[in-house]
Amino acid sequence: YMKKRLFIFGVCLCVAGRLIAQDVHFMIQHEKTAMKSSVHGSKGIPLKLKTNLLYDALHVPNLSAELGLGKNMSIGLDYWYTWFDCNPTHNYWRSYGGGIGIRRYFGGQSYRQSLTGHHIGIVNQMGMYDVEYGKRGNMSDFSYTLGTEYGYVFPLSSRFSLDLSVAFGYFGGKYKVYDPIDTHYVWQESRYRNYFGPIKADITLAYQISKCRKGDKR
Repeated sequence: YMKKRLFIFGVCLCVAGRLIAQDVHFMIQHEKTAMKSSVHGSKGIPLKLKTNLLYDALHVPNLSAELGLGKNMSIGLDYWYTWFDCNPTHNYWRSYGGGIGIRRYFGGQSYRQSLTGHHIGIVNQMGMYDVEYGKRGNMSDFSYTLGTEYGYVFPLSSRFSLDLSVAFGYFGGKYKVYDPIDTHYVWQESRYRNYFGPIKADITLAYQISKCRKGDKR
């Protein structure tokens, strides 16, 4: 039984190694072709507009933009805003803020179409929130996250793509704990949030406004 498991594990390693080797070979050949090309100066700059479908499902409207920087690098900015209340029971679901992220795309797909394929990066978000469901509430005037991100962008067409990604890092900031009593909000205590773990998840639908022509990767 152990020999069978070792055999299966060995086959999986061989297959994975073969796929990685093919991907690396493709990237090396592409880099050689790009170095011989003399048409780098007039390339377009890829730009995407995106919305996180997970945020939308939680009634948090959001919009983000991602701009290609060349060499499979990009910078992104995002913003969200929601401000719901359900008086007289004092049910609040409020939050707004923004963030910035830097990505590095890699793998064969990233050379076939700009801003697609595997990506890693650094993400940072800042904002406020006020969450209360008729009992105890939490309100923060300023909170922030900082972490690392990994994901994969699946091209759906020449313009549309779907980005699945997750970020891990630190979530911090000061917040107030309060109880809604009648028409008042009674402060109980102030706390500091110190959380390490998953800080963001994306299922993002993107539309690429402008894109580079073939051979645009440098």
